[in-house]
Amino acid sequence: MRLLHVSDTHVGFAAYSRVTPEGLNAREQDFFDAFRRVVDLAIAERVDVVLHSGDLFDSVRPTNRALHHVMDQCRRLHEARIPFVVISGNHEAPRLRETGAVLRLLEFVPGVRAVYKGRTEVVRVGDLAIHATPHAADNDALLAQLRDVRPLADARWNVATLHAGVVGVGDFRTGEFHEQVVPQNELPQGMDYVALGHYHRAVEVAPRAWYAGSTERCSFKECGEEKGVNLVDLRKGAVEPRILPSRPMRMLPTLSCEGVDEATIPGALYERLASADLRDAIARLRVTGIPAHVHATLDFRRVKSLTEAAFHFDLQPDIIRREAQGVASAALGSLEDEFEGFLSRRTLQGDNRDALLAEAKTLLAEAAAGGSS
Repeated sequence: MRLLHVSDTHVGFAAYSRVTPEGLNAREQDFFDAFRRVVDLAIAERVDVVLHSGDLFDSVRPTNRALHHVMDQCRRLHEARIPFVVISGNHEAPRLRETGAVLRLLEFVPGVRAVYKGRTEVVRVGDLAIHATPHAADNDALLAQLRDVRPLADARWNVATLHAGVVGVGDFRTGEFHEQVVPQNELPQGMDYVALGHYHRAVEVAPRAWYAGSTERCSFKECGEEKGVNLVDLRKGAVEPRILPSRPMRMLPTLSCEGVDEATIPGALYERLASADLRDAIARLRVTGIPAHVHATLDFRRVKSLTEAAFHFDLQPDIIRREAQGVASAALGSLEDEFEGFLSRRTLQGDNRDALLAEAKTLLAEAAAGGSS
């Protein structure tokens, strides 16, 4: 019995202003491509089941494009006679009951079993029993569900899946809104494999309990991490992380301006950009301690020219402004970071906050591109 453990595909994620020739947000297309590659691998490896441990979609209300893409890929799996089992994660779980669950739509696709009703369900695939625990109403409800998960004696293989941060020997929380957390000793016991979702890096957190990680990078926190899935052979007790192609994301070495001759700062910045490999990458350069008057003299046309090979480039200056008395004030981050910090101090519904943040980042990126042209 071989299964493909995939998680956190975040289909529908969109960012930045670049579009494809068809007019689709190019970053959204990256996430579409990532999910298609998962299905390609499942078919090529002839696995017995694809198990998705949550955050299939990036939001409670994905676009029609995102829904169509997922359904089309599930159709491909069905035609290859590979069942697809998926639980809801925090991104696609509605806070309000009347919002409805997007995973409900997948029930109409042959070969798909979606678990999203806030309670553990057992899905049988041949001699495999999948104990599927979706995102719950609250953390206590999730823990109560997990405590009732037991291996079935009449199943040859027992696998559990859930979507949460795990804390214990390590700390695998993300700090996201609507995050739920499980102590390591509360993970289901006696399982042949525990398929975890939510943490975006592939890692074994306890014996036979694995995060598969995400299939694309959702933020600079994931810079440098490989992305992929886990190929699990239950008969052999083997777990093989499989790396899949993803959009390059690069955090360039920070340029510190403190104690530096101000006249040399622009040249150092241009040299840093000229020497970097930015081809098709999402890249960021942080410049710390740059005086406001030096920042104002930067040649942003030249910056744009040096970074035109990048998919998206973010110059993140920590600007030092001097008051009349000559005392340095607090440094400022990028507009995106400042706005995200602003939202974090406001009370909003989770899906509204995520949608507002995504839209704001797109508009700010467009404004920045226009301002440097």
